[in-house]
Amino acid sequence: AEVEAYRQKCARLITPEQLAAAQGAAGGAAASTRRNQGKLISQAIDVYFKEHANAWSQEQMRRIRTACDLFVELMGDQAVGEVTRDHLRSYRDDVLPTVPAHENKIRLQRGTTSVSESIAAIKEEDWPRLSEGERLKRMQWLEQLFAWLAAEGWL
Repeated sequence: AEVEAYRQKCARLITPEQLAAAQGAAGGAAASTRRNQGKLISQAIDVYFKEHANAWSQEQMRRIRTACDLFVELMGDQAVGEVTRDHLRSYRDDVLPTVPAHENKIRLQRGTTSVSESIAAIKEEDWPRLSEGERLKRMQWLEQLFAWLAAEGWL
């Protein structure tokens, strides 16, 4: 009873203007999150790279972009709001270890045009795969992307 009396006393101190401003701010953030959750991960990646264009060297930007695009190629271009921790774990544990090292050599030797085709082309072969360090680096870049998406209200 004392807590409820104190809550009511505090509630009376909030003006209608303050309440409306707080509800509008919360509703705007929620609407922004809902609106962006339906956008494709490829669209989010485009915005992410526009925002960071001046923060990275050209080579670093190329490598990070390639890693993000690889996620889309191998996991599908799904809506941002549909990407779950399980998707990311599956990518890390099941999909990324199948990616061949020196994939560009497979394209030259076998005429493949995508990483997916290269994976299929060497599926039964003893071709070296991405090292654990390289896989970790790619997952860290994805982690940074998703942290940015959360900070920007996409998630």
